[in-house]
Amino acid sequence: MDIRVEKLCMAYGEQQIFQDYGAVFPEGKVSCITGSSGRGKTTLLRLLMGLEQPDGGTILGLEGARFSAVFQEDRLCENLSPLSNLRMVCRKRPARQQLIEQLEKVALAGCEEKPVRELSGGMKRRVSILRALLAEFDVLFLDEPFKGLDAETYGKVTDYVREQIKGRTAILVSHDPRDMERLGGVEFRL
Repeated sequence: MDIRVEKLCMAYGEQQIFQDYGAVFPEGKVSCITGSSGRGKTTLLRLLMGLEQPDGGTILGLEGARFSAVFQEDRLCENLSPLSNLRMVCRKRPARQQLIEQLEKVALAGCEEKPVRELSGGMKRRVSILRALLAEFDVLFLDEPFKGLDAETYGKVTDYVREQIKGRTAILVSHDPRDMERLGGVEFRL
């Protein structure tokens, strides 16, 4: 089912973020929300996920849907290893080797047992992406997921993500036009 946003209104005090905003995010496709800073991209994701409530309007098509997300912050358990962070979201307990193979696909080989707090920012980002992809979801929300990745890693990770979300509903927020090009999809400009 498509996700429909109708007459959405949202303000923070005197600052109007949305006034009668509408959009249809197609099922089974990547929707890329772009726009300059302060236009409400992250707020829209938070509204879609139910983390904030709009002042008015409706959001349809998410009833009973399972969400997974990559937030702007990594939101990892810093004292746990990447393997433990991944296991936390897996409904069925995958074999250790299966998780290691996933880590290798995003250039994280050899760090599976290190505490996350010892990883670089780009490494933490990739663990966050993997964790979101390994969770069972109907809709995947990605808020600036590739920030901080060098060019080579960026290519590898975006290829991996594109393959994993093919035919699935994903909503991406990004300032970087390359993200939409790499993942494909429909652009929604705020």
